Parts: sequence; C-alpha cells; structure tokens
Amino acid sequence: MSAGDPKNTTDTLLAPGSRLSHYSILEHIATGGMGSVYKAFEPALQRHVAIKVLRPDFALNEEYSQMFEDEARAIAALRHPHIVPIYFIGRENGIIFFAMPLIEGSDCQELLNTHGRFPHDYVLKITLQAVDALSEAWKRHIVHRDIKPSNLMIERDSGRLLLTDFGLAKCLDFASADDKAAGWGSPGYVSPEQIRRKPTDFRSDMYSLGATIFHLLVGATPYESTKTSDELRGHLEGAFPYQQAVECHLPPGWIAVLEKMLKKKPEDRFASYDELVDALNRMGEVTEYLPTAEIKVLPVAQRAEWRPERLNGLVLTDTRDLLKFSKDFSSQVTAQHIQKALSMPTVDPWADQLREISERQRGSLRDLAEFAGEVTEFGDFMVRLATSGWFGSDRPINGVEDAIDCVGLELSASLALITLYVRDSAGAAKHFDWRMLWRHSVTVGLLANRLTEYFGIQLSGFELQAGFLHDIGKVVMGDLVPMSVVATMRKSFDDRRDLCECERESMQMDHPSAGVIWAAKQHLSAPVVEAIATHHAPAQAKRFPALVAAVNLANHLAKRFGMGYSGSGVLDTPQLESQAGLHILVDISEVDLDVNTFRENLVSQVPHFPLMDLG
Repeated sequence: MSAGDPKNTTDTLLAPGSRLSHYSILEHIATGGMGSVYKAFEPALQRHVAIKVLRPDFALNEEYSQMFEDEARAIAALRHPHIVPIYFIGRENGIIFFAMPLIEGSDCQELLNTHGRFPHDYVLKITLQAVDALSEAWKRHIVHRDIKPSNLMIERDSGRLLLTDFGLAKCLDFASADDKAAGWGSPGYVSPEQIRRKPTDFRSDMYSLGATIFHLLVGATPYESTKTSDELRGHLEGAFPYQQAVECHLPPGWIAVLEKMLKKKPEDRFASYDELVDALNRMGEVTEYLPTAEIKVLPVAQRAEWRPERLNGLVLTDTRDLLKFSKDFSSQVTAQHIQKALSMPTVDPWADQLREISERQRGSLRDLAEFAGEVTEFGDFMVRLATSGWFGSDRPINGVEDAIDCVGLELSASLALITLYVRDSAGAAKHFDWRMLWRHSVTVGLLANRLTEYFGIQLSGFELQAGFLHDIGKVVMGDLVPMSVVATMRKSFDDRRDLCECERESMQMDHPSAGVIWAAKQHLSAPVVEAIATHHAPAQAKRFPALVAAVNLANHLAKRFGMGYSGSGVLDTPQLESQAGLHILVDISEVDLDVNTFRENLVSQVPHFPLMDLG
C-alpha cells in the first residue's frame, strides 16, 4: 500500500499511544467490512471504550458522511439494555468514527467457531432479547439492516445479549463503486428486499434474525454456498431448508417459527414483533411442523440419539465401512430366493408364532406376567403403554398385571410375541440390528388399531397384526442380500428418495412384494397379506380398504414422529393433509370427522406415545 493511501494514513494515526479527539488509542481489536475497531481510553470519565473507525474511502463522500452522522445520532438516542449505545460521534483529519462501550465478552460468530451449534433453550433466551431490542428500535423507525452472528454480543459476566452496529448498513449504499454488494448486508443473512434494493422495514431485520438463528441452531446459514451469487439466489428463490433443520433435530416449534421468519415476501412474515414473541413463547405447543406446498420431499423425523452412519440403528457398524469397497451392490431378488429364506433360522423358527398373531390367539394373564418378568423391557413398555392415556383408563397401574389387564389380553399377547421375535430373531444377517425396525412396526400396529377405533370403523381384528408385519419384506430381503439392503437404505437416506423405488432399481423387487411372497408361503390371513402388499398404496386395496388405510396412515405418523426407524429416508407425502390413508378413513368413517379435527384431536397425542425400548 502506498504512503499516500488514506488507509495507510489512518493506520498510522491510530497506532497505540495516539489520540483521536479526546480518546487515547490503546490497541487494535479487529477489522471488518466497515472499518477497524480499537480499544481506547477516555481520561475525562476514566473508562475504556471501543472506537469504530470507518473506512477512509467512506469519508470522501460527503453525502454518505452526513447520512452516517444523522443515522448514528438517532441510534445514540436509543436507550435499551440489549443495544450497545453510542457515546460519541466524531470526524477528525478525514476520519469518521464513533465510540461505544467496550464489551467484555464474545460475539455469537466467535462462539459458533469455538463451540459449534447453540443449545435450543439458550437460543430462545437470546432471541427474545434480540427481538426486544429490535422492537424498541422500530418504535423509532430504526432498522438494523445487518443482523448476523458477529453483531450479537454476549456479555461475559451477565450473559446478556447486546446488538451492535445498529442502522449502519443503510449507509453502505453510498460506498465506493467497487463495493456495491455492501448495501446488501451480509450474504448469509440478507433479506430478499435488500438484495433487490427495495424499501426495508422491521420485517427485513426479522428475516435476517431468522437466518442468524438458523445458523446458531444448525451450524450453517440457510442457503450456505461457496459462491455469494448462489447464496443470494437462495434468499431470493430457495425453498426453506427444512431438510437441514430436521437433520439437526430442531423441534417442530422452532422450524415453524423460522420458516415464517424466512418468508420471501415481507407481508408473509410475522406482522409485528409482538406476534413473533408470542410464537416464540408458544413453540412448545407445536408438536408437528406443517410444511408448505413448495416442499416436495420431506425426510423422516430423526432423534438426537440416532446415528445416521448406522442407518439410525438398523446396522451394527458404520455403513461407510460396510460399503467402502464397492459402490455397486445391485442384485436380483426373486420369489425362489425368498422361498429359501423359509429355511433360515433367523425367520423360520418363529413362523408358528407369527401365524398365531395373524389368527388372534389369546394369551393368559399369568403367562404374560411371567414373560414380562423374564423380558423386563416388555414389562416396562406395558406399564408405560397402560399409563399413556391411550386406553382410556384413569385407574392407577400397580405393576405389570394391572398394565396387561388395562391394555387387554389379546393385544398384550400380540405384543409379547412380537417382542420375543425382535429379541431372539433380530439379526437377519450379521450386520443388522432389526430392533429399530420392529420398534417402528409395533408402533404402527398399535396406531392402526387406535386409528380404526377413532374413525368409528368396525375393527377387522387384524389391525395389530397387519401393522406389526407390514415391513416383514425388509427382514426377508435382509436375510438374502444384506449388503444390497444396506446400500439401498443408505441411498434412500442420502438422496432423499423413496425406498421402494431404490429397491426396485437395485434388487428388482421392493419390500412389499417380498413380504407378500413370504406371507403367502406362511399362510398368513388375507387381510394381513393385503396390508403388506398395499400399505404404501392404500387406494389399490380391494377387499380391506379400511385396514390398509389405517396401516398406511399409522406408518406415516410413526415415520413423521421418529417412532422407530423403518429404513426409509423420506415420507410418502410431506403434507399430512395429502395422506391417502387419511382421506380413505375420512370417507369411510360414519363419524363426523375431517382432516383438521383429526389433526387437532389425535395427531397432537402421537408424539407422547410410548416407545418400545429394546435396549
């Protein structure tokens, strides 16, 4: 840099020990897009301050300089516990600067870099503080225009959030010609209207705050890219990044709030900061996120304890290790291959028990209580199930026998058999642990039974069995071609594609077809076979449409709320309102129910359904 360069002159003037107006410069702290920050001392008041010196080229534009001073004076009039105030505004020797308190602490970008994603509860705490500050500023018609993690300071001793650099991004519209993008704010967080150079108001800050919160919770900006142009295009055209939110286990309440804060059109965002605060405070009431129509593929729900590299628990080792030696695990599964599975010890010894489930054989209270004593996880699950409220009993449950009596002998016997199957026949091949799949299947059976009752449809008696066995084809194919199954499930998970579609590509057969061949050879009941065959396409059910629709909807709800893992990476439809099984049940039902009533009365209960813990 030449000696005559204004920037070089400024650095010389602000060397440690130099003075700027009535401040003594102590040390350089940081340099950013707007200029440099220095630690200084104010002798008259015996206090340390932070001095922000704007880039010297800004001072060359008189219109910019005057606007900055006017804007800074308006901000200096703000008095709020979560806004860093401005002490002094000055211009000296061609330098524009302002002084503010020296905050002992770190900004949120520094904390992200050091510690990674923020806890959900902590983000809510600081978000409410930020919204309070922005609301106060908007009462004076002041808009920040550059909300981002580095402008959110956390005071070390108090933990208080403080917003910095209020309103200064507006001034960057008058920056030099080679810095036209500066007026956009920061690419990771800028609102669509700022990119288009349209008028801004509080809703622009709301958008940028939403993008900032997303970054704090997820660890990446909503449309993060190595190319600024792609990131800006994402703000203008990209769908809300729901997939990232789901994969980072954001609660439905957070997702719903962020999706609205990041609407492309300002009028589609929250209408006021008060409305936003109300939504933030009520996030715990949101049990399910309702995706917009623009979302075409919705990943199944994830739980924090699940490990994606192990297909959420379906395999015993990291799938990257299992699959690293080959990219092609294509194979052809035929009916003859499946017939061979009948002789395999992992499935065949339980054929009689599975047939008993299908034929609705009852157990005895004594036998079931004895089984619960031997298999403690079954007993624990029965107690949780009986006290869940799903069986309409308010009586106290004192032990396993009370639980079995409350749930009912028939259902308890079916659950015992399926638990036994899971425990002792879990390893369809040496790489698999099918317990996550069967946790999902047990849930589907229980939900299918409950859904049929809820819609006032006469029980066929096969709801439990059909739900328990709807995915049996996955177990069968896992016995035959385990690596193909792992690779196919991995593809569904990674590419966000329908599992059946991936199975037909790589194995020439999907799991419903495999399940039907196996079930027919086992002489399972016709309703169960039809449910296995058509649980992904209930409109194709000919003889037992209500049963198949109940299994279809139960399967969707279990995936939607992360109740076990079935090996499929996506839901068959993002919107619950578009679910085929739901509409069939509404049409068949003799009870006056509709989709909205169903959502309000039953769906809100599903997340509280007890999971079957098999260790």
